[in-house]
Amino acid sequence: MEHHSGQELDFRCGDSPWWRVELSVNLTQSDSCSRKIIQQSVRVVDGSTRNWLWYTRSLTEGNQPPGTAPELELVCQGDTAQVRMGTLPVAILSQPLPDSGARPALDASVTRELERRLTRPARGQPREAEALRALLADMVDADLRTLLLADLDAQREAFASGDWRPVGRADSLWKDGAAPRELQDAMPRLVREVKQARERSQPWRAIEPHRVGELRWPSRLPPFKESTLFWRGPSLCVQQEDETPDGTSPKTMRCLDPAERQWSEPQVLPSPSSRTLYWNEYGCGAICSEAGVCVPPEERAIGGIPDQGILSRQEGRWVLTSRGMKERTLSPATVNAELAQGPGGPVLGDGRYLLTGEGDSFVPLDDSDRRKWYLLEAPPPEGQWLNAVVSPDQRWVAVLSGDKHEVESSLNPPAVQLWVARLVPTSSPPGARSP
Repeated sequence: MEHHSGQELDFRCGDSPWWRVELSVNLTQSDSCSRKIIQQSVRVVDGSTRNWLWYTRSLTEGNQPPGTAPELELVCQGDTAQVRMGTLPVAILSQPLPDSGARPALDASVTRELERRLTRPARGQPREAEALRALLADMVDADLRTLLLADLDAQREAFASGDWRPVGRADSLWKDGAAPRELQDAMPRLVREVKQARERSQPWRAIEPHRVGELRWPSRLPPFKESTLFWRGPSLCVQQEDETPDGTSPKTMRCLDPAERQWSEPQVLPSPSSRTLYWNEYGCGAICSEAGVCVPPEERAIGGIPDQGILSRQEGRWVLTSRGMKERTLSPATVNAELAQGPGGPVLGDGRYLLTGEGDSFVPLDDSDRRKWYLLEAPPPEGQWLNAVVSPDQRWVAVLSGDKHEVESSLNPPAVQLWVARLVPTSSPPGARSP
């Protein structure tokens, strides 16, 4: 179901030809997933309907970042129009544009303001800084130095607000030594600050990683039904690939004792646990259990409880969703008891932390805590850490490594390396935060 509302406003500065400002809001609601997506857009076009500025943002119900959204303003200045974000001039619209592919010109005050910000402590306003960075990158004719300043400002503001996740993100702007000399050390310095903050508050760590084999890249990891890598009690099991061509022989698996680092002989692969989940191909890709209960994909489902429903993380708490979308909050102790009977998954630290699904990184259960850590102290000898799955007793973690680009882009991805490591708590208290 979709609703649309829009408004068109004529806008003219002095004797310049007029522009038309189009404001629109789209509301999309999916009954199968019970979620709403709101898309707001502002478009400025000239008399020939050529785009001069197009700014769009989407918000998913229940997944909106905190804070107040920055406002865009159009202000007349003589025969030109100035685009402002809050009180900061960002770009200048002046007709005619030199060619159809031209962008609005950058207002010089943006660069001066970004330079000023980087000489002072961050304000802890990540949404405004990120919106400015996106606007400059996507819609304005900005030079590389200004783009780098905006990117650095956005990451500093995120860090100051307690959100470590965007810091150090891969960005082609900073690669190949393209940054001006005075900025070349700025991003590494910020990354070092975040690394030090992580080390001071690290709650869990994976130690003594050992490579125990290689396997084909699994399409999914537990708790999903299609996974070829899973935990069975204290053992890590891998579905074997050397089946007979006609498929008449039963599928087999081999299991590893992580403490002894010894593989078992092949044994018959059991039917998937009733605690596993699967993706629904219809609707919006809901995640479903064998009991027929489904939840939206943005809810972090971690497993099913037989004949009851699905366990998931919602707004910093553990929730059991049963038939009829009835929800009940569960204690971490109850969640741990259920997970101990499953095939493993993304939960560690007695239910207080979750793997992100990106390498070996993990985050707090509490959505208001935007910190992020890494289980392993060093990268693998080759490639990157790709994904991980924690054992049901939360004592071990299996980690996959390889070339991320080749694995994700190739039709026949190469084999990935399989590692196991022991999970141990650090001396930092679970709630410790760095200033």
